[in-house]
Amino acid sequence: MHALDIRVTPDGDEIDDIVYRISHDLRASVRALRELPVWLSEDLSEQGIRLEGEPKDTLNLMQSHAIRLDNMLDGLLAYSRVGRLQDMVKANPQTIFNSVLAELSPGDAPRFFAQFNPVALRIGSSDVARIFQILLSNALRHAGETPKIEITSCKSGDVWELLVSDDGPGIPDADKERVFRPMVKLVSRDEDDGGGMGLAILRKIVENYGGSVHVEDRLRRGGVTFRLRLPVLDYSGVDMV
Repeated sequence: MHALDIRVTPDGDEIDDIVYRISHDLRASVRALRELPVWLSEDLSEQGIRLEGEPKDTLNLMQSHAIRLDNMLDGLLAYSRVGRLQDMVKANPQTIFNSVLAELSPGDAPRFFAQFNPVALRIGSSDVARIFQILLSNALRHAGETPKIEITSCKSGDVWELLVSDDGPGIPDADKERVFRPMVKLVSRDEDDGGGMGLAILRKIVENYGGSVHVEDRLRRGGVTFRLRLPVLDYSGVDMV
């Protein structure tokens, strides 16, 4: 008799569940590590000891690494939750875009130039907001010194298309697909404390509805354009937001 080599590969839901549980359980420890340098400094200060020089730099470095890890876990948790525990709603992208824009600092609002064609999408209650949050924050982070970010949308047949363009340094062709992978960053982690999960979350949301998203060069003007397509689904029997 010959032994059978049976290998079981977990499906996507199982992987998401594993990622969620690991990330959730680690958060408490990471949050403690994040606060530990503060606690140490306060305890030493109460004893009349003031940290300076290398010891202070070491505690600051410890805290920055803990913040980076905390951001990464937040991103992994959000990634694992995509498509779960949401009510389906009839969403007006223009209304939700205005709400997301209002959450940005007042100085950011004039940087955006938006044009929307009327459309209603049948989509998870928080997913359209998350789409705008990711695309707008990404555009702001990489835009030029005097940023101009353009958002346009149109409906063609049963497809809604959203374009978000910035005037930043652009993305090399070799990285245009890689940026949508989890935990990928095109700058060093010393320059950006983000978890590298935003665009991966964006793609997972969009593909969850049978849509697509990719990035392309912004012709003749520099920067890039993120082009997102979502099907306009039947929304009978759902509430409008």
